[in-house]
Amino acid sequence: MKTNDRSILSLQLRHVYLSCRIAASAVRKAALDSVRWLRMSTDERRYDQLTRAAERGDLHAVRDALERGAPVNAPASWKGGDGELYSYASEPLFCAAWFGLVDVAWLLLERGASISGQNSSGWTLLHAAAQSDETRRRGDGTSKRAVIELLLHAGVDPGVRDVAGRQAIDLVGEAEREIRELLQCHAAAATFNQELPTPSNGHVRTRL
Repeated sequence: MKTNDRSILSLQLRHVYLSCRIAASAVRKAALDSVRWLRMSTDERRYDQLTRAAERGDLHAVRDALERGAPVNAPASWKGGDGELYSYASEPLFCAAWFGLVDVAWLLLERGASISGQNSSGWTLLHAAAQSDETRRRGDGTSKRAVIELLLHAGVDPGVRDVAGRQAIDLVGEAEREIRELLQCHAAAATFNQELPTPSNGHVRTRL
């Protein structure tokens, strides 16, 4: 056999080997997902479906899952695919923030999605939304600024820092001036409200 023929055969065999490895990995993942699915409670299954729909940005599927009784916030026993307890009270809302899906985020908040929780990096939902970019956003109803504004009005604190000491604004690009100004205004208002003195006459001071 000629040297060139051997090289071609070697490449073909390597391609077959890699294809088999990929196929085996996919089969293994499908099997693990099936076992995990069977071990889930009804609420966990519905919550999983809601999370996947939010991750896809499928507003119709999100609404359908909610109508079928999917809990908008994680069941107490909920665990992710890696077996770790999820850090956000509403993983579907995190997906909406991460992908900049304002319609999905609005619907979840309307249905009572919790804004609490930070992940292992100390990120709030605002950190996730601030890190959102065009390469991840997809479908209709995608707007980074609109999602951030929605989360701010829902009460997510823009002053929270992650484990690296960064606030959400630190993850926003310098060119995104409107979003930076929006976060700065809300952070300033939050600081002002925290520093308001307690009136001696018992009257309630108006907060920003």
